[in-house]
Amino acid sequence: MESKDVIADRVKEIGAGTRVKDPNTGVEYELRKHLASGRYSYVYLAKRTDGSGLSKVVKFGALPPGEITDSSRRLQNLKERYELEVQISRRIREASSGRFVPEIVEGEWPYPIPVLIMDKMGGEGQDEDWSLSTQIRALQEAGELLQAERLAAKAGAQYAELLKILHEKLHQACPDRKPGDFYWDPNKSQLYVLDWNVVEELPNSSAEADKKVQIEIRQFGERWFEMLLGVSPKSVDQFQFEQSATDVSWGT
Repeated sequence: MESKDVIADRVKEIGAGTRVKDPNTGVEYELRKHLASGRYSYVYLAKRTDGSGLSKVVKFGALPPGEITDSSRRLQNLKERYELEVQISRRIREASSGRFVPEIVEGEWPYPIPVLIMDKMGGEGQDEDWSLSTQIRALQEAGELLQAERLAAKAGAQYAELLKILHEKLHQACPDRKPGDFYWDPNKSQLYVLDWNVVEELPNSSAEADKKVQIEIRQFGERWFEMLLGVSPKSVDQFQFEQSATDVSWGT
């Protein structure tokens, strides 16, 4: 068995060429390009090693190397977060007939850090960005103001539908939403939402559950504010808000 230090070194070397396997299909993927990093993850674009099929996105858990041991409580918490993300994603897909979240599976590789394999948010072989905020901003910059507002409204209506499924069918809330979590498939006119590893069960008390739902609805408004105006509502005072709204050209 390799030492803890050797395992930590292997994990630090995650990058282009690292391989992971889909245990359900036996298909192996090789990392090609770093896409993003977050508090709990490193995200890469990956290709099948046999040269066929669609690209995937591979998401590794993020921890300081010194905490990657079998006895690390933070490692166990990280694994639980990733298991929860797979479970919630599957339940949302089942409740919505495959809408709103990409298909996600737990991947296999030789080290203890959890890894997920998910569908790529973007056309195969294309560099287009399916980020909702990027698409809204591109329309605004092109002077297509009405189209930008219609896109935001259409995506917002779908997110409201997703929240209803999450709250009423699954009895869950996700209080950790960022603009980068939202993607829009322009071919299907379909919203997709990533990152489901911070999810809470709604309390049994209706008053407490209502409070959780209200918080999530408020965050919904804050995220759309941020995507349309380019600033977080928490970072501006009333004068700055009025100035931001004035600086944006509106189509309606």
